[in-house]
Amino acid sequence: PPLAIMRDERPLLLVFGSSVSTGCGASSDQLGWSYLLAQEAAQRGFQYVNMGQGGTTVGYWNHVLGDATASKQLVEAVGRAQVVVFSLSLGNEGLAHASSAKQVQKIE
Repeated sequence: PPLAIMRDERPLLLVFGSSVSTGCGASSDQLGWSYLLAQEAAQRGFQYVNMGQGGTTVGYWNHVLGDATASKQLVEAVGRAQVVVFSLSLGNEGLAHASSAKQVQKIE
């Protein structure tokens, strides 16, 4: 993680996932859940870091978290965090386009 994360002695609240983890889709940047969580975390003495990446899927995160060389920064941040929030959009998984039980079962 950036040196600022590692040098900060406050408890770390780490958020990662797809665009929903960054507050994408909120009617205002200041109304997204991630922004509101950051404000609450700061009031409670936490360092808040959001490493969300739009368009990512369960498969992407399984790869990144399962391979320490894929994202050394993320793996180190997860190891340092006291609280981890993982947030994905089911839309990225293809659920919105699944029209049968068989198609739903194929979704990772």
